[in-house]
Amino acid sequence: MRLESELTGTKLELFSGRLIVIKRTERLFIVVDNEKVSAETTAYKKIPQILSFTDEDGNDNMKQVIEANYRQVKADVVLIVESEMERIKNDPDLQHLIQKDG
Repeated sequence: MRLESELTGTKLELFSGRLIVIKRTERLFIVVDNEKVSAETTAYKKIPQILSFTDEDGNDNMKQVIEANYRQVKADVVLIVESEMERIKNDPDLQHLIQKDG
């Protein structure tokens, strides 16, 4: 693939108290070597499937799997927070970090 371009733009000049606007445009040409691209694409290897979202009946269950993962992560976070709060409560050096009610 080869890129060819013509660079242009907008230029403002102040000439004898007048503002002169010079407009330019930019054109970009992409030249593709079809034979080279075709040779590259035939050498591609298929990416192996890591996880399937279809059940044994062929039904798509991606939404259910994602929802279950979301709920599991949420439950794990709650468990981590609760265990860390308990650890902080039981550590005399860290107890001051917990806000007292009222």
